[in-house]
Amino acid sequence: HEATMLMGVRSVFHIYLVTKSKTCQQAAKSGLVEIMEYMLQRMETSPLNTTIPQQQQQPSSELEPQNQQQHDLDHQHHQHHSLWYTDSYYLMRSLVKLSSKELPGIDDANNSNPSNFSLAAQIFTSSTPVDPLALHNKVLSLELILRAMECAGPQFCNDDKFIHLVQSQLCVALLKNCMSNNTSVAFISNQIFLIL
Repeated sequence: HEATMLMGVRSVFHIYLVTKSKTCQQAAKSGLVEIMEYMLQRMETSPLNTTIPQQQQQPSSELEPQNQQQHDLDHQHHQHHSLWYTDSYYLMRSLVKLSSKELPGIDDANNSNPSNFSLAAQIFTSSTPVDPLALHNKVLSLELILRAMECAGPQFCNDDKFIHLVQSQLCVALLKNCMSNNTSVAFISNQIFLIL
């Protein structure tokens, strides 16, 4: 799976973002939720796979750019996990990266100098237009992360790689998103924090 899986998820993401049909959009979103749930369920029920090489190559996909530091961490992981584990981890990491992208017009106000503007002024004076596709992308990625947290099992919650991903990347993204001027982004981020 791996790169092929990420490419498939990216295609469904694209359909959700660009389609003008509410029916197609809802079907794409439901499909992404089902993919996430199915992969996590299979990961929890699949035994360790000793046939997967430890120095497994990281997939290359536009959904998830290469990250050398994380790649090195992957190679230091000493257990041979199932393919479902690998797929779930790469998908989760991709969603975290998508959710952490800053949105001009929403996140830029939070980076302003607090000595020059009050918080209320920052919220209402942003002149940068918000890219609706980027906003929908962030919201959908956060919704999928929330669903993953809701159906996470023992392997997800106790595995070192997933714990490191949550602590080093997801929590940082959530802290930024909780301060977002967009209510949907802030609300979903707070829901994820409550689960953590």
